Amino acid sequence: MKKTRALLSIAAGLGLVCVTVPAQAGPLGNGGAPQPTTQIFDIPVDFPFGHCDFPVHVVASGKVKTVEVSGKTISLSANFTGTATGNGRTAQYKIDGSFTQTTDANGNVTTKATGRNLLSDPIAGVVVTSGNFRFTFDAQGNLIEPLNGRGKIIDVCADLS
Repeated sequence: MKKTRALLSIAAGLGLVCVTVPAQAGPLGNGGAPQPTTQIFDIPVDFPFGHCDFPVHVVASGKVKTVEVSGKTISLSANFTGTATGNGRTAQYKIDGSFTQTTDANGNVTTKATGRNLLSDPIAGVVVTSGNFRFTFDAQGNLIEPLNGRGKIIDVCADLS
């Protein structure tokens, strides 16, 4: 699993965890029909890709479809909900966004997050984005472009405080 997919994309993804399933051939073409999935993961206080000042437990479920198109990996989610628990509190988010990942000639992986996505980032922390955002990791998994873009950012750590 690439470190960018450990970003939540939690679609699970700046990532926390990019929720994806393997592409499957099917009647709908590349990727087949969206598949139900549940992702469960913990974000410890020392998580290098962004964290809160307390551990956070995340459960995300819904349907996802991943397709490969012209050298891009596109992950789409539908009816996806993420529940974050930490600091004795719980917050639930609708996260029906998508991710498009491209890799350049140097091996840098850029992820574009569109719609509503649960992400973690070393600078932004654990957030839900709504809009158009992007981030880039180099071939060694180092963040070279932090979360940036246009739209709304909800601070999950603040919601759980």
